[in-house]
Amino acid sequence: MVRGVNKKMVEVVEMDHEYFERAILIVREMQQEKDEPLLRQEASRYIKNLRYRPTKQKHFNGRALMLFRLGGAAAAGAALMALLHP
Repeated sequence: MVRGVNKKMVEVVEMDHEYFERAILIVREMQQEKDEPLLRQEASRYIKNLRYRPTKQKHFNGRALMLFRLGGAAAAGAALMALLHP
């Protein structure tokens, strides 16, 4: 168990991960009075249950997406005007 200035932390070093060798978790204030083995067990279980979920890459950045939407709206407006005024 590692103790910070005002926070209690648990360091998990038994990790079987390609990129990371350890994790440090900060214990919630309401749970800091729990016994150390329980906190270590919960920390280990939490780390083992984490799953890597890469974020979906956006195909358009914000400006390109805005231009695409404006272009679509303009095309829809032009099509509507062509239908209403032959």
